[in-house]
Amino acid sequence: MSKKEKIVNYYYYDEIINYLEKSYNDYNFDNSLRETYIKEFLTKYIRIVKSIKLLDLNGFHHECDILIRSLDEMIIDLGYLELNPDDNYIRYDLFVNYQLYDLIKEKCEFENTDINSYQDIADIKSKHDQYEKQYNGKRSRWSGISYYNQAEEIDNIGLKGTMKFTDMFRLIYRLNCLNSHNSGIVLDKVYKNLEINEKIDYMYLHNINYIVLLTSLLKDVCLPQVFTKTTTIFKQFDNFLGFLNLLKKLSSEIEEN
Repeated sequence: MSKKEKIVNYYYYDEIINYLEKSYNDYNFDNSLRETYIKEFLTKYIRIVKSIKLLDLNGFHHECDILIRSLDEMIIDLGYLELNPDDNYIRYDLFVNYQLYDLIKEKCEFENTDINSYQDIADIKSKHDQYEKQYNGKRSRWSGISYYNQAEEIDNIGLKGTMKFTDMFRLIYRLNCLNSHNSGIVLDKVYKNLEINEKIDYMYLHNINYIVLLTSLLKDVCLPQVFTKTTTIFKQFDNFLGFLNLLKKLSSEIEEN
């Protein structure tokens, strides 16, 4: 791999990951329910970005879509949680334990084991019952509303980000979601054109572009208290894309003439 090829993708992935990790490590998380979950969210977010980097830089560009969709879900949940952290994180925690108890119960029934042997099962069961009583056991979404409705409420607050949460939902969750499922449409649309030993395209910027957009929303809207340090990486990437689009436009005009 030439230095020129390496700069394009490796550079931006590494810069984003370094910024995420430095902000995470510099932040002093306390033991509150809110910050415990923020820490868990960020740990997962950073690990997924690292996973996308490995897939993307080894030519598995389309296989990154399902992970990017997961990042979008996380960003929308975090943004919504932070709208009313005093109440939302309590509800979220109850929902986590509601689901956890049902899974443990199912596992015990399958394995014919005593559910009371599980550590902290009494506390888990208590939160399970509280969630069921308070929120009528709504299983699909912890908030009781869809991801899109959550995104709408975040946008209505008027916080400024690189893109509206509802637009990001449409771009990634809706329009990109076909690539996250094993549908015949995706198989026919994408995989009929792929070779098993496909040559890696280091100028495929689809995935890193989404990572930049989502991380900027994470930084500016969801958790500005964590990401307090400034970085030029987001502006650098925008300038790079702008310059690249200009080159493509000029090349196209030259070919036409």
